[in-house]
Amino acid sequence: MCPVVLTIEHLPALFQVLELNASDDRGIGIVRGQILSFASTRTIFNTGFKLIILDEADAMTNDAQNALRRSKLLL
Repeated sequence: MCPVVLTIEHLPALFQVLELNASDDRGIGIVRGQILSFASTRTIFNTGFKLIILDEADAMTNDAQNALRRSKLLL
């Protein structure tokens, strides 16, 4: 039996996806603005889960990392 392989191209069909390159978008304003806004809004037609991908999250500022921790978005 072949395992199911998901790539980043498959994700929009299964989830609502917000992808950020944290080395570019790394400040607390991004966490307070884009990420929290995306996570907290409801959509009429899309159901299912929302997925936030933070590429290079270690490059985020300490304030931004702490804001993410406080937001309880990370499960």
